[in-house]
Amino acid sequence: SVDRTSGRPGINYRRMFGTGRGSSALAVVAAVVLIGFNREIAVSALGGAGCCSWDNCGECGNTTDYCKTQDHCAECKGVWCPNGPTGPSGYDTPNACDPTATTHAAYACMDWGVGSGAMIAAAVAEGMNATHFFGVGSYGSGNDNLGKCFEIDIGIGRLALLQVVNTGGDVATGQFDLQMGDGGFGVFNACAAPTTGGAPPMFSGPTSAFGTQYGGWTHKADCVQLPKMPQTLPSLPPNEPDLVGLCEAGFNIGCRVDGGQNPSIKSARRVVCPAALVKLTGLNRTDGGNQESHGAGTLTRMMDCCKPSAGWTANIQYPDPNHPAVIPCTSDGYTRVSVGPPPAPGPPSPGPPPPSPLPPPPPSPPAPPSPGGCPGGSLEACIALCPPNPPAAYKACVESCAQRCTAAKTRQ
Repeated sequence: SVDRTSGRPGINYRRMFGTGRGSSALAVVAAVVLIGFNREIAVSALGGAGCCSWDNCGECGNTTDYCKTQDHCAECKGVWCPNGPTGPSGYDTPNACDPTATTHAAYACMDWGVGSGAMIAAAVAEGMNATHFFGVGSYGSGNDNLGKCFEIDIGIGRLALLQVVNTGGDVATGQFDLQMGDGGFGVFNACAAPTTGGAPPMFSGPTSAFGTQYGGWTHKADCVQLPKMPQTLPSLPPNEPDLVGLCEAGFNIGCRVDGGQNPSIKSARRVVCPAALVKLTGLNRTDGGNQESHGAGTLTRMMDCCKPSAGWTANIQYPDPNHPAVIPCTSDGYTRVSVGPPPAPGPPSPGPPPPSPLPPPPPSPPAPPSPGGCPGGSLEACIALCPPNPPAAYKACVESCAQRCTAAKTRQ
């Protein structure tokens, strides 16, 4: 039998997009309902001043007037981005298998494949290469297992130590779908044209160069028909085999049988993820690792080049804050997408401005002209000495000048 032919109830959109893609819009909608507004949610163009975001400042939500202010952004479950949106990046980078993806998309990493130089180096670093081979893949169709590591016995002498980084509706219960060179596209494909997504294919050449959709080439001798490197990769990293070598490695290790058969899983038990494997994938959990075991099943294979489900932080249960999700790759298959730390919230909203100091009291008006004389020697000079403010004082002073200066003139 060929790979991944059982238990395919249909397309699993979580695997294709990850809940991280939809959670931004849902958070906004929920906030709108909570505060009693009913406006359409849209996405604004990039650029501009500070704004409220629901995807780690990748984009700004053009939401209600209430939620898009700095004062209410956190209340609406958003993050204030003082410098405006930066465009989708890091863990929010779109999946290359998303039909709306462009050249700015994330892919699976080629050195996650069984027998890669990086996987061998990780096993050597843990002192386990003689007894185990490392790898990643899907275990069942749900996301409960994302981030867990399992030690799996397939009866070849060496045990498999595999981390769950993906989910899929075409992965049955008890089936571990292991990433390996030319393991088969399955439902989705970002490896070769025509792809199922909007981003460019990782490799040049048609899908026919990769063998069958489920399982890839069934014989080791056919691996030579594969393209050797991703089309945007200038040269292979040190100690990394090309895709032909990765395809052959699966057969050499024994996790892939010449003729297309799938090895049987004899037993599986959860173990603590080795630090070297966590470093390679970027993912770990905090809920322990030795209280779970599983019985017989099937080891299948895949290689769809899509960003895996564990590449979105929202999909991971009990995430290690230092390793919250898988770090995917760019189109060259080896360069990691830059994730960086989550953006810090903007500065707190400034409080009300302090009250303005009280204006100084007006100067005391000069003493009105003394009785018995005309200050300044004339009515005009006396009035010039009167304070202009407050008006009432000015009026009283002018009247006094008129009286005094007129009386003084009469006595002359």
